Amino acid sequence: MTLPTGTAEAHFPNEGSSAGAARRFVTVSLQAWGLEGLEDVACLLVSELASNVVLHAGTELDVHLRRADGRLRVEVHDGSSRMPERKFYSPTSTTGRGLVFLAKLAQTWGTEPTGAGKVVWFELDEAAAAAAP
Repeated sequence: MTLPTGTAEAHFPNEGSSAGAARRFVTVSLQAWGLEGLEDVACLLVSELASNVVLHAGTELDVHLRRADGRLRVEVHDGSSRMPERKFYSPTSTTGRGLVFLAKLAQTWGTEPTGAGKVVWFELDEAAAAAAP
């Protein structure tokens, strides 16, 4: 649901299809805001975070988007208090790259406990959207 203040939020079940649904939600929201240049990175990162919730937290999730001060902030909330930790897998491993992508592609990111679990968030610079082809 898109709200008039430059925010949007959506709720997703604890299902494998939630990562794709979260990507579609981000795509629709960014297109509505004229931020198509951020779609690829934002969708990749939200997909990784949503997948992590389903795989590791095992809870429903909420995705919140907020535009402020030239930044897009994407938050993924879940019901687990267990904080993510980066693991170091072999280069041929098919898992364990989500936090690496976050660190490399987001301008900033972090995790915070909430009363109901935690939030993992990242921010992207809106100027990058204007510079994208």
